[in-house]
Amino acid sequence: MKHKLLFKRFVERIVNLVVKSGKDALALYYVSDEVILAALQADGRLAEIQDPLAYVNFLRDCIQPLTFSVRELKGKEDLDSVESKRFATLLFSLQSGLPPVDFHLAKEIGLVADRYRSLYSPLEFHRWAGDTALHVSVSSSFGKKGRLLFNIVRLLRSRDCLELGTAYGLSALFLCGGMRAIGVKGHLTTIELEEAQYCLASTMLKTKYADSVTCIHGSTQDQLARVVKTCSGLDFVFHDAGHTREDYISDFSAFVESLRPGATVLFDDINWDDRRWVSTPPRTHEGWLEVVSHPRVKRAVEINDEMGLLLIN
Repeated sequence: MKHKLLFKRFVERIVNLVVKSGKDALALYYVSDEVILAALQADGRLAEIQDPLAYVNFLRDCIQPLTFSVRELKGKEDLDSVESKRFATLLFSLQSGLPPVDFHLAKEIGLVADRYRSLYSPLEFHRWAGDTALHVSVSSSFGKKGRLLFNIVRLLRSRDCLELGTAYGLSALFLCGGMRAIGVKGHLTTIELEEAQYCLASTMLKTKYADSVTCIHGSTQDQLARVVKTCSGLDFVFHDAGHTREDYISDFSAFVESLRPGATVLFDDINWDDRRWVSTPPRTHEGWLEVVSHPRVKRAVEINDEMGLLLIN
């Protein structure tokens, strides 16, 4: 009861701050910190957090004012279908202010990310060695990208989703959380190549979302053709698997015919070239541009020069 009363008083203080500030952006940044502080104190979870600074930054990215740059590559705005209208609404929201993630969901996902930060088991790839906690920090979708995924599901009402590259399952949590938030009985299928990541993510996702998510271990080359045959029609695909020109083209070719008219596809890291992981240029942007040229792509935009978003006809 004491925690709830404290939280109520903080909320009242926050409301007064917003009213007095006229809701300008700088004031809202400070207000979001008040919200986070109140929530931590009300939940009594502060002592459980492994990395408080990272946890708070995660929550900030989920709720503070946030805009993205959007560059049009193909197509133009039209209002010929509800999907086109929703896509236009999403683009406007990206540039004017993307809605926050539901706060209870942000806290839940933030706690999962925080628990991963205590996993110090050694981890090694072809050109990289460290531990699981460090790899989580360089390979996962955190607040900003997760917020985009949540809002794609929310604004476009996506219910049949496919993710290529589960990693540690944080992006899947935003996608499943988005479907749950809008009350659709959706399903996510997610594919992960690396066994260590698959084991952690699949256990966590099944615990939280049960039959609403299917986790598959293997490469997209081996699994994708079989997976799309079981899909009645995809509303959204998040591509965060192999980042090379060839991966982009072959993966898109494998799932494009399973996309419903009005579906969307988000490619992550369209300008990726990290020599910690690859020794030759991956030419990701070349692959992205070839995908954009496909006749089923109605509209294509680049977001923050990092991600590519498609509307399918």
